[in-house]
Amino acid sequence: MKHVVKFMMKDWLKTKWIPIIFILMIAFVCSLFLYNQSQAETTVNQLKESTENKLENVELLLTTITAKNEDIGASENEIKSLEPLAKKEEALLMIRKKLEEGNLDISKNQITFYEEYSKFIELKPIFYMGRSDENHEKNKAILLLENELPYLEEKTPYNSALFTKQVFEILFNPITLFLFLVIFSYRYTIDRENRIVDFLKLQSLSSRSIYSSYLLLLFGSVMLYVIIGVLLASAPVLLSGNWESIHYPVEVLRGTELVFIPVWKLLLFKPLSWLIFMTLVLLLFTSFMKQKASVGSFAVILVMALSLSYLVYSFFGFQLANPLHLLGFTAGDFFITNTYLVYLGVMGLVTTLLTLGVLYFIGSSKSISVKLPVSSSNLKERSFYPKWQLLQFEYRKKKRKRHIAITIALVLITQLGVFFFIQNQVQALPRIALNLIDEKQKFITKQITNTELNHENLAVEIEIMRQNDEKLNREPGEYEEDFFLDFLDVLNEQYDEFEELRRLIYEENFPQLFNDLESKHSGGSYKDLEQGTWTVSSMASEEQRTILKSSGIDSWPYGVYWVSHFDDPELEEDAELAASSQYLQNQNQKYDSSSQFMLYKFFEWNMMGLILFAFVAFLWTAVSEERTPQSTISFLSTKPLSFQSVYTTKWIYNLLSAAALLLLVGGIVFCIATLIGGFGESAYPIPVYSIERLAETDFYAFHDQAYFSFTGLGTLILTAIALAFAQLFFLNGLFTFIGKLLKNYYVTVVLTLVVVIIGYWTGTQTVKWWNPFIYFDTWRVVDGWKTIEAASQYATPLTGIGILVVAGSVLFITGFFVKRRAVS
Repeated sequence: MKHVVKFMMKDWLKTKWIPIIFILMIAFVCSLFLYNQSQAETTVNQLKESTENKLENVELLLTTITAKNEDIGASENEIKSLEPLAKKEEALLMIRKKLEEGNLDISKNQITFYEEYSKFIELKPIFYMGRSDENHEKNKAILLLENELPYLEEKTPYNSALFTKQVFEILFNPITLFLFLVIFSYRYTIDRENRIVDFLKLQSLSSRSIYSSYLLLLFGSVMLYVIIGVLLASAPVLLSGNWESIHYPVEVLRGTELVFIPVWKLLLFKPLSWLIFMTLVLLLFTSFMKQKASVGSFAVILVMALSLSYLVYSFFGFQLANPLHLLGFTAGDFFITNTYLVYLGVMGLVTTLLTLGVLYFIGSSKSISVKLPVSSSNLKERSFYPKWQLLQFEYRKKKRKRHIAITIALVLITQLGVFFFIQNQVQALPRIALNLIDEKQKFITKQITNTELNHENLAVEIEIMRQNDEKLNREPGEYEEDFFLDFLDVLNEQYDEFEELRRLIYEENFPQLFNDLESKHSGGSYKDLEQGTWTVSSMASEEQRTILKSSGIDSWPYGVYWVSHFDDPELEEDAELAASSQYLQNQNQKYDSSSQFMLYKFFEWNMMGLILFAFVAFLWTAVSEERTPQSTISFLSTKPLSFQSVYTTKWIYNLLSAAALLLLVGGIVFCIATLIGGFGESAYPIPVYSIERLAETDFYAFHDQAYFSFTGLGTLILTAIALAFAQLFFLNGLFTFIGKLLKNYYVTVVLTLVVVIIGYWTGTQTVKWWNPFIYFDTWRVVDGWKTIEAASQYATPLTGIGILVVAGSVLFITGFFVKRRAVS
């Protein structure tokens, strides 16, 4: 078996896939390290901002109570509260000094602050830190002090275990797993076509030796990937001597609260779980190899198994026998109660038993008799239909080069990547909801603090006025009514409502309860404000809620505010406005598990661009391919063909193959998404922008100077699909035209991509409705935003489809009539 492994390893290394993967790994980790190092003050700045806010509150309370004591005399408890306030101020000043020096060893000072905060609220119950933040932040500081750790950079880590965790999340995820399967499937296809197994059988090797060697080689490649990934991710920690950072506390969700666990638990689980899951998949893959099954049948079985596992997870939560948890789909006390160790042990035992079973299976099954082909008559006869000979010729060329398989894999990975990301976000909705509730309560707490201080100041003023009236023997006047007390009651009621909502985050109707509460406290109608303040965001949010309520459609979680493109943080030049817009977006994240929502995000994130890239780079062909790299001109010259017929055939092949592949793969992923998350609401109202009034029912936002209306999600998705096929048509015309002019196929691919990239970039800088490249920004064309950017009502999806089809046709016709020497 040793010689078999050595033989196959040499053959595999010739493809250079494995060295390329490891070179890319090294380059990626180094790039991430350098980027994080250049952004290493993110957490420091957050701590500085938090410290300044706390210090501002403490100084304000000190000033208020001291002034009250001097003016009218403070109560005994208020006088006693000055001492913890002074100690808090001292602790915060020390924290600020350390942060300015770049010293993050502030956990002891943080604990002092929170201890004094507890003493203060016992004497004067002003919860300016929030009622839940105190214990959470204090617990983190205690854990850091116990492990003698400073605060670390958490957003962009570079020399701590948090960097290792960040790299693990990227290297060991479902996407990399699928990439490995694509590479292995590609290699298996080559070996099957080259009849490597048959050759080894002729060397008197048993099935057990051959397929055990295959399994060992596959597992060895994966194990090498894991080892190198772990070493690369751990290198900054080991080299900097910061290995103690493995005890750094990170947040996980337990029930309705966030608790801390040491990061080493995640570092232990992530690579091991990924390796075990990959081993299970390799066992299945090897079994299919033994049966000489197609890669397509293996992919179908794998996708069905994953879909079934996800359905079990969605309905029943954590199950010890469900392998899907190995990919990170966990919840509850998985890491807190060390359930992950039991789970890893069980899955490791199951994997070992399955490995023994597979080895027995491949060794005990009957051998397949193999005969060497003695003449060319034994080869499979290729049948061609007379009318479609050239199309079949193009198809067989691409298939033999495995370009079709590679393209299918890339398209499948792209679409499944969107699907898995959305499903992961849907599963994380309780965590997102908890963060949103925390943010809401922080905002309410700040209002409560300001209101209580205003109440204190007003009470002091009224008492001073009353004492002056007594000194002057005047009749008491009518003092200003203390309306702050009523406002405090309202704010405390809001806080308690969100606190009660926190306990319901796992209820099935929680998203609707959250949105109902948001609507209740969202303020008055935009119609009550001046027309000059009407924005698309405020108007669309209110009108959308009205339509949803009248149609009986549940709103997407979470938040009732629809953030328009006018409030895009990237478009804001002012830093404060950009931060405000970003906060608004964070508080109104929209996610849904339905297949229509998946398509909506697929087009909104412009993932169609990646698929078009795959078509140009792998699937499509051009006349230049007949010259370089492999000249087939001599073969074509034996046929009564002209360049025009070859050119037309390649154009038709490109169009049909891309359209068929999109419909096939897209249809499969859509069916899987529908099976798991449902079809969704086609009538879900989506705001569509317009620079002119198109109907009497259109709304006009005076502040943004734009019209908008509502269109159903299903209609917009169908429009986006039509626009995507128009993009396909135009790009095919451009590619085949360039391929007609050039003699090198690789130059044709590169030049086409360069032209598209430059055209797209130019279109983002100067938006003109007649530029076909602006219509590659699919969703912003479909929702009408391009009409705003181009300041023209012509930049519509219908116009875009027309321009792309006409431009593609012109390119095709121009290439058709370009004079070239005939083949025959």
